[in-house]
Amino acid sequence: MKKQTLALVLALGVIASVGYFGNNYVLAGDTNPMHDSLITKIAQRFNLKEADVEAVFEAVRDEKREEMKKNRINEIKLREYLKSEEKGMREGRGMRMPR
Repeated sequence: MKKQTLALVLALGVIASVGYFGNNYVLAGDTNPMHDSLITKIAQRFNLKEADVEAVFEAVRDEKREEMKKNRINEIKLREYLKSEEKGMREGRGMRMPR
């Protein structure tokens, strides 16, 4: 029983760490001069409008933000689940499978 609990806690710790540290990087912020020069260079290199290139960057940034938001929500749900399981184990119930 202790091995199962330890394995579960370690696995969840790894998942939470990857979710937290893996999503802390967002592509080019709004006020970053490198971002502006990159957009300009890409637009010039491929003969595109800067507005079109910037729209692509914004779409990617929005997707990343949405992904980060979902990951935060999942982390909160996981924490709440673990708290309820811990409480259940203190009350004498065994581990149950997550929904």
